[in-house]
Amino acid sequence: MKNLVKIWLRRGRKGAYTYYLRWIGEDGREKYQSLGHSDKREAERQRREKELQLINDAEQPEKMKLSELLEDYLERTRTQIEPSTAKAAKYCMKDFVAAVEDIFADRVSYKHCERFHQYCVEKGLRPTSVNTHIRLVRRIFSLAVKRSQLERNPFDGIRLLKVPKKPVRVFTKNEFERILGAARSPIWKARILLAKTAGLRKGEILNLTFKDVDFAKGKVIVQPKEDAEYTWRWVVKDKDRRELPLVDEAAQLLIDIQTELPEGQPYLLLPPQRYRYLMGLKTRMSRSQLEVWLLLTVILGDPFLCSKSFFRFGFL
Repeated sequence: MKNLVKIWLRRGRKGAYTYYLRWIGEDGREKYQSLGHSDKREAERQRREKELQLINDAEQPEKMKLSELLEDYLERTRTQIEPSTAKAAKYCMKDFVAAVEDIFADRVSYKHCERFHQYCVEKGLRPTSVNTHIRLVRRIFSLAVKRSQLERNPFDGIRLLKVPKKPVRVFTKNEFERILGAARSPIWKARILLAKTAGLRKGEILNLTFKDVDFAKGKVIVQPKEDAEYTWRWVVKDKDRRELPLVDEAAQLLIDIQTELPEGQPYLLLPPQRYRYLMGLKTRMSRSQLEVWLLLTVILGDPFLCSKSFFRFGFL
């Protein structure tokens, strides 16, 4: 193995010999250091020390503040995670910085993580949200460790809050018939039937297009959508494509709805005026803004932009 640091015996102006250390610096230029003596054994010892120092300095990760660590995480994972995950990570890290200040990431200790835990609880977050905050920030530190940016993850050992499981509310046959009977439009009847008979989530129902329905085989296909002229980008929550049964009553409702849709609208269970509104938003929003907006549509219902540019939430 080639030595990173070499010793050089140089004769001075007065005829005395002195050992020097020579190495290539980070700027690519040769560096020199006088040892001030002519003892070869001592010079070799100092050469090894200098070489070890250079190796350690080269392996020392760049120090980053928490805000810089977040930006590095977002840049490195921008093709690996969904925009909604990136937005959630930014939100959780913002709370972490608020709890412990924007300190250097390698200075974060277990006590800072405990302080963050307390901050989330005292902020009034529900136990599920507290656990989400811990998981997302822990993930950022975990990846930093894997990239050799940090030596350890300070969140190791932090316990999540215990969240009791809520009982599953099961509607009786009579209750379901009353719910279905209260639906006044074919769209709402189809939504309710598909939720019950096919087990579709709300986002899957709202993003159902006529290409997702196979009337001949009696199947509904849950699959992602691309950002195209008449559709927007949407991914299935579990990233999995599924084929589910389509009962005759729901199939007939979808056929009736499809015949009434205006030309160019592929979404079966969105009212035409709502589809036009969403497409208008799509043309005015950037891609990232639209993805966040559509995520809210799936999770929280139907967000719409009021005259003061704030989001409000309701159902379609």
